[in-house]
Amino acid sequence: MNPYFRRNVRAQSRLREETRRSRRQLRGELGSGTNSRGNTQYFSSLLELVGLVVAPVSVLAGALLYFGWVRTSAVFTHFGIDQALLKLSAQDYVLRSTAVIFRPMMFLLVSFTLGVACLDAINSTRRLPGRAKTRRQIGLLVSLVGLTLVAIGLVGAVRSFLPLTSAIAFGLGSFILYCSIRIFTDNFVGRTESGLQLRSISFVLTAAAIVISLFWATSIYAQRSGSALATYIEANTGSSPEAIIYSRVPLHLAGPEIKETMLAGTADSPNYRYKGYRLLIYSNERWFLIPSAWSSSGDNPAVVLADDGSIRVEFLPQTR
Repeated sequence: MNPYFRRNVRAQSRLREETRRSRRQLRGELGSGTNSRGNTQYFSSLLELVGLVVAPVSVLAGALLYFGWVRTSAVFTHFGIDQALLKLSAQDYVLRSTAVIFRPMMFLLVSFTLGVACLDAINSTRRLPGRAKTRRQIGLLVSLVGLTLVAIGLVGAVRSFLPLTSAIAFGLGSFILYCSIRIFTDNFVGRTESGLQLRSISFVLTAAAIVISLFWATSIYAQRSGSALATYIEANTGSSPEAIIYSRVPLHLAGPEIKETMLAGTADSPNYRYKGYRLLIYSNERWFLIPSAWSSSGDNPAVVLADDGSIRVEFLPQTR
C-alpha cells in the first residue's frame, strides 16, 4: 500500500475516534446537568411541601400554647398567684389548652357546614331568570344583616361589651358580607376580570376576619373556662388532696381551720405540723397550697412553700 495513503487513513481514523470521544463527553456533561437540575427541582418541591406542612402546625402549636396560658392565668390569678412562679413548660400549656379547644372546634365544624349550605343557596339564585329585582333585594338584605353584625363586633371590641358575642358576631357578619358579594358578582357582574378580582379580595379579607374572630372568641372562652375551674375548686376544696406540712422551724401559718401542732421532735426530725391545706399544684420545686376554707372574700391566702428539704409534705386522699 502507498505509504502516503496509509498515513491519511490513520489520520482519518484518529479524527473519527476523537470526534466520538468528544460526543460521549458532551453527552455525559449534558446528562449530569439534567440530573442536577432534576435534583434541584425535586429538593425545591420537597422544601415547599415541608413548608406547607410545618407552617400551619407551628401556627396551631402557638395558638394552643397561648390558649393554655390564658386558661392557666385565669385559674391561678383567682387564688392570687402569679403564674410566672409556676414556670410551666410549653408542653404543659399545650396540654392545658386541650380542655379549651373542643367546643370551639365543634362550633367551627357546625359553622363550616352551615356556610357550605349558604353558598349552595347563593348558587341557586342564579336559577332565578328574569327576577333581577328579587336577586337585588336578597343581596341587599344579606348585606344589611352582615353589616349589622360586623358593627356589633367592632363596637364590642372597642367598648368591651359582650366580648364573646361580639367576637362571634364579627366573624359571622364577615361571612355574611362575603355571601352578599358572591350574590352581587354571580348575578350582576359575572365572571369578568373585575368580578373575579372583587371575589378574590373579598375571600382573603373574609378569611382573615374569620381567623381573627375565631382567635378572639377562643381566647375569651379560655379565660372563662379558667375562671369556671377556679370557682369550682373554691367551692369544692374537698376534691383536692389534703396536705399535711412538717417543718423543723415554725412557719407561722394561720387562718380558719389551720392547725399548728408542736411535736416532740429532735434536731433531725420535724418539730411542727400544719393541717388544713389543700394541694393546688406542684411546680418549679414549689408547693402551691390553699386553705381548706379558702374564699376570695376571706383573709386566708394561698401559700407557696419551697421544696428545699426543710419541710416535708404528706397527702391524704381527697374527700367528696
